[in-house]
Amino acid sequence: MHVNWSLVRIVLFIWTLINCFNLGRTSIEFNGTGTAWAMLILSVVTLVGALIGLAVADLLRVKPNQS
Repeated sequence: MHVNWSLVRIVLFIWTLINCFNLGRTSIEFNGTGTAWAMLILSVVTLVGALIGLAVADLLRVKPNQS
């Protein structure tokens, strides 16, 4: 199975940018309610997941044969 790693990296990068924007907006509008805490924690978890996905996608790129 061939995976277009460039496309995966671009999508994860865009997702990371959108998530950073939403995290900043959420932190400005934070009011201390349970819903606000849930959104803040979910945004941090999503951001960490996207960054890990970017790192994995970079490591799993198809590399030329070194033989």
